Amino acid sequence: MADRIDALIAEATEALRGAGVADAATDARILLCAAAGLGRLDLLTRPDASVSVADATRYRDWISRRALREPVSRILARREFRSLEFEVTPDTLDPRPDSETLVELALDLLLPGPPAPRILDLGTGTGCLLLSLLHEIPVATGVGTDISPGACAVARRNADRLGLAGPPSRSMALSI
Repeated sequence: MADRIDALIAEATEALRGAGVADAATDARILLCAAAGLGRLDLLTRPDASVSVADATRYRDWISRRALREPVSRILARREFRSLEFEVTPDTLDPRPDSETLVELALDLLLPGPPAPRILDLGTGTGCLLLSLLHEIPVATGVGTDISPGACAVARRNADRLGLAGPPSRSMALSI
């Protein structure tokens, strides 16, 4: 028998609150949307709709992981940063909201600045700092480096997915 949206959220919220997770209801909703391919509006307008057994099983697994304090971004393998979505893996740190301050500072320094700024990102990880700057300064070019080949691969995938890896005059070079 399939589970209803409202029942799954209530069950998950209770489990997460019991585990001491802050914002339990928010995390429960975010994870259900991802597990079942739902939009936030679906949760409000169709609370009695059913979720497939496979989606409910995946959701309960994710709720168990979250109850053990695994961050939502690690469970979903992605995190939003400055309105862009970044893949995260164990090879990278999660983009943090306080890192947006660095991007703001760089934008203040670079705009209106040189006609085509060149940016170096040491320890690029997901590439969120460099890629956010490249996104906001279309004439800029950049190089991201990291000691971790895995992090470089993640940053490259993020650059490709966001359309910020080319053409060559705009490329994000990654090196180890």
